[in-house]
Amino acid sequence: MHLVLCLEEILLNIFGHCHDSSLVKLARTCRTFKEPALDVLWNALIDLTPLVRCLPKSLWVQSGDLYSFKRHLKEAEWHIILGYTRRVRGLHLIEGSPGLAWSCVKELSKPPPSTVIFPKLSNLQLLWHSLQKIAPFIQHLANSELKRLFLAQPRYLRDVVDAFGEGSPNVEGFWFLARTPHYAANTHTDTISKALCRWTKLTSVSCSAINLTVETLSHLSRRNLRYLAFCPDDAVNHMQSTPSGTPMLSFSPLSELSLSSQSLTSIGRFFDYVHFPGLEILCLALHSRPTMPAFESFFMALRGACGLDTLKTFTLEVVDSGDDEDEGEHEDWNEDEDDSEDEDEDYDESEDDEDNEEDQSSNASFVRDSTPFSITFQCISPLTAFENLRSVTFDTPSPVDLNEQQFLLLASSWPRLEKFSVGESCESSVITPGGFLQLLERCRLLRKLDIMFDTRGYEEILQGHPWRGLTMPEGASISLLHSSIEEESVEALGIFFHVAPFPNFRLETHWNDYSSCSDAPREIYDLMGYTYPIDSPGSSVYSKRWEKVFSLAQNMWEERRKLRHSLETQI
Repeated sequence: MHLVLCLEEILLNIFGHCHDSSLVKLARTCRTFKEPALDVLWNALIDLTPLVRCLPKSLWVQSGDLYSFKRHLKEAEWHIILGYTRRVRGLHLIEGSPGLAWSCVKELSKPPPSTVIFPKLSNLQLLWHSLQKIAPFIQHLANSELKRLFLAQPRYLRDVVDAFGEGSPNVEGFWFLARTPHYAANTHTDTISKALCRWTKLTSVSCSAINLTVETLSHLSRRNLRYLAFCPDDAVNHMQSTPSGTPMLSFSPLSELSLSSQSLTSIGRFFDYVHFPGLEILCLALHSRPTMPAFESFFMALRGACGLDTLKTFTLEVVDSGDDEDEGEHEDWNEDEDDSEDEDEDYDESEDDEDNEEDQSSNASFVRDSTPFSITFQCISPLTAFENLRSVTFDTPSPVDLNEQQFLLLASSWPRLEKFSVGESCESSVITPGGFLQLLERCRLLRKLDIMFDTRGYEEILQGHPWRGLTMPEGASISLLHSSIEEESVEALGIFFHVAPFPNFRLETHWNDYSSCSDAPREIYDLMGYTYPIDSPGSSVYSKRWEKVFSLAQNMWEERRKLRHSLETQI
């Protein structure tokens, strides 16, 4: 055997590309391959059944998807289990996957004294709603090597989080996925906040549905935090201005911030007290439609809170809070919990009562924006101060009202712009093919554009290069939303787009979404959230015309490619 194959780093790299069945064979080939092959094979687990199946079959029995032991484990059998679990670095427990019987979990929760079952575990994901049965075992997953912890709003969250808060002091990344965002935003605040304050090496925190306390935010501002996602609605009610007028908190290393709130007003107030000098990515998710005053106050606060030359991505999305659905899920959640009480009668249910009290008190602090309006140039013009913006996205029910000249003014402020999306609500925001070329000239890196095209009267077939020598990056896409088009403009537009960066270029519209219900009454459109096509010949007609434009452009591009290839061959 070549000496290179004796190097563990080389073997680990090679074995990392092998299937599990091949790793088993490699581990049995020779002593040199055994350890690296087993390290790769046991590097990550998606359930706990391998802890049982690694033992002789005479010790366990399988009933359906559940495994159980026939007797208590002896020291020698624990030695076998620990010989494999010492290699595990990632554990992903997904609800619904094959599992262990309750008696089996209890047995695995009793390792030999002073024994850490997973001493090298660094990445733990608990995508499990009900952790009651495996809660005793989870206590043994905490260790000093744990760096990343992902939870999916399990029951008995306090016991789970407390275990890792005390036993895993070196956590660098914490992710909390709420099953019911609106409900979770008002619960678990104290539990999550206390745990975060125990960890001093955090670089990523994602709990977008959780109201973090001011004390927790102050703790995080002193860490080397790069990513933060949370709900600021509760914190803004407890923040105060400093005597000197400087921001109350400063997150200097933070590069990405994601905020989920009931109101844009709350986010604006939050930016009044906090400074993000190095922020590059800002994503906002609102559960109510913002007002004009909320927009104005927010953007004024944003300019003072972020570095004008650092912000690169801005996204504002209005999402459905789903209050009715959340309440239903909450009821089912409590019913499920009641069903499981007989399995563990000693468990303290006081956490649920405290959560409900906290839920009621937090609800009183929510201030919802109202009174719909159009997003005008005046609303978003403060964003022009951020000259390094690469991506700007507005996905709101409020219509975006920008004329061609205003689009071009925005483009002049963002020469590095790569993506500009105004969602579907932009009936009054249009740009002509000529204006589109001016946009490309000012934003040479543009690769994703969502906008309405004004093609009325566009029938002239231009001579020479339709885009005046301009182009878009490879893989670019243009969504024309529900732009109308006349039959007389199809050929001219096909020629106009044939110089786009095919073959991976995409030209899309939203008429395909409408075509399935084009003959439906206005009420159906309103129910589905679509704009009713007034005085149109039918969405299916528009859809077919734009498909003809795209097909014509693609065919012409292919002809040009073949001609170019033929000329190059002759030369």
